[in-house]
Amino acid sequence: MATRSAGTGSRSLARGWPALIPALLCLAPGGLAARAPDPAPAQIKATIEALYAIYQREPMGPGYSENLAPYTRRTRDLIRQWQTHQPRDEVTTFSDFDWFCQCQDWDSKRFAVLATTVRKMRGPGYEAVVSYDLGWNARRRIRFVMLREEGGWKVDDILFAEPAGMPSLRAGLAVELKEQAR
Repeated sequence: MATRSAGTGSRSLARGWPALIPALLCLAPGGLAARAPDPAPAQIKATIEALYAIYQREPMGPGYSENLAPYTRRTRDLIRQWQTHQPRDEVTTFSDFDWFCQCQDWDSKRFAVLATTVRKMRGPGYEAVVSYDLGWNARRRIRFVMLREEGGWKVDDILFAEPAGMPSLRAGLAVELKEQAR
């Protein structure tokens, strides 16, 4: 009967362990990168929180139809074009409400973002779904298409739930520009 020393096998395994690491990483789906969490959702949520903070201040200051910093370049360009063609004494669909709260009024003391969920879209974008309360139990939802640009997350489009009557900010502004060109 053969006698075996305890530890001989474990020492040889310990010496061979570093050689096994690359092979084990290859077996893991996506390798090591699959285990690293995507930082984008947390960054986008922080961006959304910062964007909605203005609704909790008195006085508010310029809204996001005037303050173009949160938008991608192409959306800023479209908004600027829309602004230059706005009639001076006439209300249009997109000049009649605040785009981010989908409203004309809110209670700044009780306005609250209730939830933000972020999911990866096809391509480079993410969709952020934001639920919020205007302050008097008037709950709304809105969806943002977010793209990484200029070192941060920017709003490329807004998918409205209400009251715009348009599927998105970009589509609605394009329709108004066509109508004003007539």
